[in-house]
Amino acid sequence: DVAPSPVHAGRSGRMRSPKSRSGRKRSHAVAAMSRLSEAEEQGSVEAGNTRTSAQVYFVGCARDVGAKLMSTMIPAIEHMGAHFADHKVVVFENDSSDDTRERLLAWVATGRGRVRALFAKQSLSAGMRSRTARLALCRNTLLGEVQRASMLQRQHELPKLPELLVALDLDCKRSVSPEPVVRA
Repeated sequence: DVAPSPVHAGRSGRMRSPKSRSGRKRSHAVAAMSRLSEAEEQGSVEAGNTRTSAQVYFVGCARDVGAKLMSTMIPAIEHMGAHFADHKVVVFENDSSDDTRERLLAWVATGRGRVRALFAKQSLSAGMRSRTARLALCRNTLLGEVQRASMLQRQHELPKLPELLVALDLDCKRSVSPEPVVRA
């Protein structure tokens, strides 16, 4: 079975990441990059970027994207999310040989409850030769997680997906412009 296992929170509800000196440094770096202060969010809105009342989920598959997360993706996702009343991020990681897993855990820990990381229980590459099949499994897992979270939020209503679901290419080779999503 190749089902993902969610990251488990400790008793305090905070995510636990590996306790290494470099991990702590990365955690602080992620915290600094991923948090827009309320003043920054308000400033962005006042600059003509209106805030919509829609709920949005950003989802993406991650493999060997540790450096890209820090330099481009986390800031872009947080910038886009600041333009919505509510935003969540769900990332499915599999088979990374770099520090992607640790950076995701650090982002979860500093993401103010908005970021969730899922990890494959075993290597997807070993069980699936087709890259397309692996991506399909990752994307279906992400969609299932969004549906599950939506049902938990609306226990007394019929479950429904958020107004917007944005699938991201987390290993994009060029810089990301969040403006098209913000304008959508």
